[in-house]
Amino acid sequence: MVVFVCSQCNATLKKSHVRNHLLSSRRCSLVSCVDCHKDFDKFSVESHCSCISEKEKYDKANYLKSSKSNNNSKQAEWVRRIEDAIQNCESKRHLFILQNIRGNCNVPQKKKKFENFMRSKYRKIPAETIEEIWKLLEPLKQKTSSNVPLKAQKYSSSDVTNDEPKTKRQKLEDTCEAYNNCLPENECHLMSLRHIQDVLTELGGKATFSSLRKQIYRTYKTSVLSPQECMTKKEFKAKLLGVIQGSEYFIFSPCDGMISMVSDDLVTESVPHPDISLIICQNDKPHYSESLKKLLINTINDAGGRISLKKLVKRASSHVLNSNDQKEVSLTKEEVKSKIVEKSIKVSL
Repeated sequence: MVVFVCSQCNATLKKSHVRNHLLSSRRCSLVSCVDCHKDFDKFSVESHCSCISEKEKYDKANYLKSSKSNNNSKQAEWVRRIEDAIQNCESKRHLFILQNIRGNCNVPQKKKKFENFMRSKYRKIPAETIEEIWKLLEPLKQKTSSNVPLKAQKYSSSDVTNDEPKTKRQKLEDTCEAYNNCLPENECHLMSLRHIQDVLTELGGKATFSSLRKQIYRTYKTSVLSPQECMTKKEFKAKLLGVIQGSEYFIFSPCDGMISMVSDDLVTESVPHPDISLIICQNDKPHYSESLKKLLINTINDAGGRISLKKLVKRASSHVLNSNDQKEVSLTKEEVKSKIVEKSIKVSL
């Protein structure tokens, strides 16, 4: 914003008030810019749309043009092009309108915005006249874009994506992946599935994530030699949560924060462990040979998409018990129901 001072009465004026001030008083004929200290009359003041900043004025040696100053220089170049259009204009009607708009430092450079600007400022001007004025300024706009250097792009076009912002869980997964890459080898055994299973067994096979994290972090802190290499509690929490959620041997419930083991016999981490969804033995019918997760989904679909948890457990357990021979069934009815409840909660989450 440009501010002026009257040379006669020392009144501080904004640019929009300068012309009325000079016309209202006979003694006041000149105004001076506060920043550059140049004098202007009522005709030349219209062309002074922008001025130097305080940083450029008092610190020229260390002054660096920011992106905002680049935009201002581009707008100033556009205003100068309007001045050129005034000199080359032959129509008196168009000349009068161009002389009025040159005093505005916020003249839009795009067609639709320019039309809206003209309609709001000059409501009596017809749309045909606005179109004719834009045709006069359009070739000058191309000269402006070619003369003003474009800002260097910070990222390449391949790096620009229109993806939605990441959720907290996605950010946490990215953090866990980064910790997996930078974790030292002497700390890997504390994050192993075998060690987590041993700690869960000591806690009774089921525990909250906070209690599990505290016990493992206590062991980890004593095993680290130097404090500089020790991870913070936040980093350790993200790492441990990523290991548990990425494993098929543990079930994590975000509602209550409980962690339980899928199976007690975790022999080795290299040998794949059978998933809980494979407790249904193979049968001739394809519906029964599917995983437990698909069985629950099919049961819900057969019920019309809505079913209570009690009915879902009852129907799914009957399917499991009826699809296997009595010799092959190693689980009781209560154990099958409990595993179906755990799997149905996991499916709903």
